[in-house]
Amino acid sequence: MKMAIMSVALLVLTFSLGCQLDDSGVDIRGQITSVTVSESKGSNAESLGVVLIEGELQDDTEFDKALVRITDSTTILRRVGSETKSSSFESLAEGQLVEAKFIGPVLESYPVQTEAATVVILSDERN
Repeated sequence: MKMAIMSVALLVLTFSLGCQLDDSGVDIRGQITSVTVSESKGSNAESLGVVLIEGELQDDTEFDKALVRITDSTTILRRVGSETKSSSFESLAEGQLVEAKFIGPVLESYPVQTEAATVVILSDERN
C-alpha cells in the first residue's frame, strides 16, 4: 500500500512539473548586438552562426542577455504586421528586435549560451 501511494505521488509530481513548462513563451526578447557567421560547420546540427541578443527581463522572458547559436534546425521567422513569414539566417542583423526560444542545454555563464529553436524578427528598426 505504501509503495502504491509513493508511486501515485511521484506520478503527480512528475505531471505537475511537466505542466509548468510553457512552450508558448520566449526565452529572450531584445536587440541583436552582434552577428557572427560560422567559418566551419559542426558535426551535429550545422552551425550557421551566433547572435548576441540583449534585452530586459520581462514577465514572459527568462534571460536578458544570451549568446545564441543558429543552426540548420533553427526556425527563423519575420513578423510583418499580423503575419509571420519564413526568413533566413542571412536576414539577421545588428539592431533588429528579436525574440528567441531555446532548445537543449543552457550554459549558465553570463551571458547564457545555448542554441535557438526559433528566432522571430519583430522589427528591423536599427539604431
